[in-house]
Amino acid sequence: KRLIQKADIIIVFGMSLGETDRLWWQEVGAQVAENNAKLILFEHLDKPLDLRRGHKIGIMREEAIRKFTSHLSVDKAQLRKIENNTYVNFNTDFLSNSKGVIA
Repeated sequence: KRLIQKADIIIVFGMSLGETDRLWWQEVGAQVAENNAKLILFEHLDKPLDLRRGHKIGIMREEAIRKFTSHLSVDKAQLRKIENNTYVNFNTDFLSNSKGVIA
C-alpha cells in the first residue's frame, strides 16, 4: 500500500480483477483520483489491432478503463479523474526481447 500511495506512475501489465485483488485496485484508483498519479494499462488482445479501424481503439480504451473502474467505489468526479489519468496500450512488445519472450 505504501508504494502505491507514493507512486506518480502506476503501470499494470494485465489485470486480474478477482475479488481478492479488489483491495489493490481500490488503492490504485485512490492514488490516481486523489493524487493525480498516472495509470498505464497494457492490455493483450488475441487478435492484432486493425489500425484502419481507429474508431474501435477509443471504444476498446473505454472498455479497459471500465473493467478497472468497475471494482472501485468512486463518485463521478473521481471517476473522471481516473479516466483522464489513465492510458491504455494494446498488444505492446514493450517487455519482449527479440525472441518474443518477456524479459
